[in-house]
Amino acid sequence: MLAIKLLLRNWRSGELGLMTASILLAVCIVGAVSVFSQRLERSILNQSSDALGADGIVTSTQANPSTWDEEAQAFHIRTSKAAEFEAMLIAGEEMTLASVKAVDLNYPLRGKLEVLPQNKTQINNKLEKIPAAGTAWIDARLLSALKIGIGARIRLGELELTVTEVLSNEPGLFSFKPRILIRQADLPKTSLLQPGSRIAYKWLMASDNHQKLQAFITSLKKQLTPEQVLVTPENMTNNRGDALKSIRHFLMLGCIFAVLLCGLAIAIGSKQFAHKQLGQIALLKSFGCSTRIIRKMLLWQLLAIAMLATLLGLFCGSLMQTAVASFLLQTYQFKLLAAQLPDYTLSLLCGVLCLCCFTLPAVWHLPALPSVQVLRAQVQLPAISILKRLLPASLAIFLLILMLSKDVLVSLIVIASLSVLLLLLMGIAKCLLSGLRIPMEKMGGSWRLALSRLQGQQWQGILQMAVFAIVILALSSLVALRQSLTEQWQAQFPPQAPNHFLANISASELPELSRALVAHGIKPSRFDPMVLGRITHINGLALANTDKTSSKIFEREMEISWSPDLPVGNLITEGQWWPQAAKDKSVPGVSVDMGFAAKAGLHLADKLEFFIGGWSQPAIITSIREIKDSARSSSFSFLFEAGSLQNIVPTYVTEFYVNPAEKNWLYTLSMAHPGILIIEADRMLALMESMVRHASQAMLGLLLLSLLAGFLVMLATVLSSMQERKQESAVLRTLGCSAPRLLGSIWLEFFIMGLIAGSIAIAGTQALQFALHKTIFKTALQTKLLPLLLTPVASALLLSLIGAWACRQTIKTPPAVVLR
Repeated sequence: MLAIKLLLRNWRSGELGLMTASILLAVCIVGAVSVFSQRLERSILNQSSDALGADGIVTSTQANPSTWDEEAQAFHIRTSKAAEFEAMLIAGEEMTLASVKAVDLNYPLRGKLEVLPQNKTQINNKLEKIPAAGTAWIDARLLSALKIGIGARIRLGELELTVTEVLSNEPGLFSFKPRILIRQADLPKTSLLQPGSRIAYKWLMASDNHQKLQAFITSLKKQLTPEQVLVTPENMTNNRGDALKSIRHFLMLGCIFAVLLCGLAIAIGSKQFAHKQLGQIALLKSFGCSTRIIRKMLLWQLLAIAMLATLLGLFCGSLMQTAVASFLLQTYQFKLLAAQLPDYTLSLLCGVLCLCCFTLPAVWHLPALPSVQVLRAQVQLPAISILKRLLPASLAIFLLILMLSKDVLVSLIVIASLSVLLLLLMGIAKCLLSGLRIPMEKMGGSWRLALSRLQGQQWQGILQMAVFAIVILALSSLVALRQSLTEQWQAQFPPQAPNHFLANISASELPELSRALVAHGIKPSRFDPMVLGRITHINGLALANTDKTSSKIFEREMEISWSPDLPVGNLITEGQWWPQAAKDKSVPGVSVDMGFAAKAGLHLADKLEFFIGGWSQPAIITSIREIKDSARSSSFSFLFEAGSLQNIVPTYVTEFYVNPAEKNWLYTLSMAHPGILIIEADRMLALMESMVRHASQAMLGLLLLSLLAGFLVMLATVLSSMQERKQESAVLRTLGCSAPRLLGSIWLEFFIMGLIAGSIAIAGTQALQFALHKTIFKTALQTKLLPLLLTPVASALLLSLIGAWACRQTIKTPPAVVLR
C-alpha cells in the first residue's frame, strides 16, 4: 500500500515523468521500427510470391514424385502442378510458335490471372479461375499472329480449343514466346507429350504459415535431385539479389540505431529517476524501513511504471508504423501486409529489458547507502557500482541488437565499435572543451556565460556531447546510406533500361536486323558475338585428372565471346586488359568472370584448353573481371582477345528497350527472323524496379522514425539537467543578469556543443560508412563534400533551437520560486 502511495506522490510531483517517457520512447521506437521492418520485408516477399505464383516452385524435366503432395499436406501446405513447353498453334492457314502452360485447378497459389476486358473502357479483370475444359486463354500477340479474335477455334496438336480470354498478366517472370494457358486435364488430348519431349514440370507450393513452409522446404531440399531446381522469392532474383540484401541490411541497421538511441534515452531517464529517489530513500531509512522493504517498494513502483510505459509504447508505436504505412499507401500505392502478434515480441522484451537492465541497476544500490551521507549530499558511488550499472545496460543493448540482427558476430562488432567510439568521443570532447578556456577569458556577455558553464560542468557537457554525437552519427549514417543505396539502385534501373534480348542472330542477319531496329526507333547497345564451349584441360592436365571433377560448373557449356574493349559494366579486379597485357602471341589471352573463377578455382596465369565448335583452343588467363548488375548481355563467363577465334562461326546477342505499348512489333520481328530467340525480361525488370522503389520509399519511413527518436533523445538529454539550470538561472538573475543575455548564453552553449558533436559525428560517420560499404554492402563509398560541411552547422542550429526551447522555463520561472 505504501508503495502505491509513494508511486502516486512521485507521479504528481513529476519525478517519474522522464523515466516513464524514456521507457515509453524505447518501446515505441523499437516497436514501430521492428514491426514496420517486418511488415515491409513480408510485403516485398509477398510481392515476389505474387509474381512467382507461389511461395516456392520445383522445376524438373520429369514429373515430380506424388509423395510430395502427401508430405506437403502434413505441413498444411497448398500445392499445384503445371507443365510448360513450346508448340505450334494453328488457326486456319496461319500458324505460330507459342509457350504453352497447362495448369491444374489450384493454379495460381499466389497472385491473380489478369485478362483484358471485353469492354475497352474497363480495367483488366483479375480472375481466380483457370480456363474451362476445351478453352484457352492466349497472349494478345497471338491474336494478330493468327489473325483471330475472341471465340475463334485454334489447334494445339490434335486438340481444338476455343479462345475465351486474352491474357494480360500471369505469374511468371518472363517468357521466350507468346503465351497460351490451358487446363492440365486437356494436355493428354493434344498428344504432344512424347518420349524425349522438352517439357518443364512445375510443382508449386504456398502456405500462410512461414515457419511450417520453411521447415518443409528444408526437408524438401534433401530430396532434390541435380535436375530438380527449387525457386523461391528469396532466390529467384539472383541477378538483383544485392539490392534486396542491401534493403534487409539497411532495415537491420535502422533498428540497431533505433535501439541505441532508445538505450541512451533510458539511461538518461534512469539516472534522473535514481537521483530524485535519494532523499525519499534516506527518509524511509531514518524512519526504520529496512533495505529489503525499500527495494520491494521500488520494485513495485518500477513494475507499474514499466507496465504503463510498455502498454502506451506499444500503442504509440502501432500508431506510428500505421501512419507510415498509410503514407506509403496514399503516396506510392504500396500496401504493407498487416502486422502479426509475433511482430510485437521485441517491443515487449524491450520493456522487460529496460526494467531489468537499465532501471533496476540504477536504483537497486540506493537503499544500501548510509542515510546520513544521502541527507548531507555526500553520496559518492564506488567504481564497482558504476561498473555493475554499465554491464546490465550493455547486455540489454547487446540482446536487442542480437534479436534484430540474428548474428552474434555482428552484435559483438556493433557493441565493441560503439564502446570504442564512445571513448574516443569523450576524449576528443574533453580536449576541445579544455581548449575553450583561453578564448573564454577574452570574451564577455553571453559568450562568457556559455563557455563558463561548459567549463564548470565539464563532464556533464562531455556526456551530453557524446550523446548528441552518437545521435547525429546514427541519423547521418542512415541518411547517407539511404542516399548511396538509392543512387546505386537507380543506376541499375535507369530510364528505358534494356528489357528485351535477342539471341541466336546469324552474321548474315545483322545488317537487315539492324535496319529493322533503327526503323522502329530502337538503338541496340551492341551486337556481341557468342559461342558455346567447354573447358577440357587446366594447366596441361585433362579435367578428369584434376581435383575439379566434383564441381558441377564444368558440366555445362559456357558462354564465350571476344571483344577488343572492356564491356560496360565489367571491372578488372586482377591482371590487365589486352592493350596493357604482356601476352604470348602463340596463346591468346582470356578474361574470366570473377564469380566463375571463384567457383571453378581458376587463377590468374592459369593455362586453359577449350573445346569450341569442334576445335581445340588454348588460352591463358590474363585478367579476372567483376560483372556488375548493369551488364546484362555482356555478362560472358569468358572473353577472348579479338581475332583469336577466327575459325569459329559465332551467333550474336544484343539488348534493347521496347515500350510495353509497342510489344506487338516483336511478333513481326520474330516472323521475319524465325531463327532468332526473343527473350522478354520486361516483367522481371518491372518487378525488380517496383520492389526496389517501394523499399526505397519505405526506407524513408524508417528514416523518419529514427529522426523522431533522435529528436526525443536530444530533448531528454537537455531535460536531464533542467533542475540544475533552473537553480543557476535563478542565482544569475538575482545577481542582475538579464533574461535576454541568459537566453543567449543557453543558445550559444548548445550551439557550441552541437558544433563539436556534429564535427566529431561526421568523422565517425565517414569511418562507419567505409566499414559498412566494405564489409556488408560490398559497394564503393561515394563521399559528398556538401553534407560533410553542412552537418556540423545544421546540428549546431538544431541543437541550439531544442536547447533554447526546452530551457525557456528556466528563464520564465521567478528566482524566488526556485530558491525557496
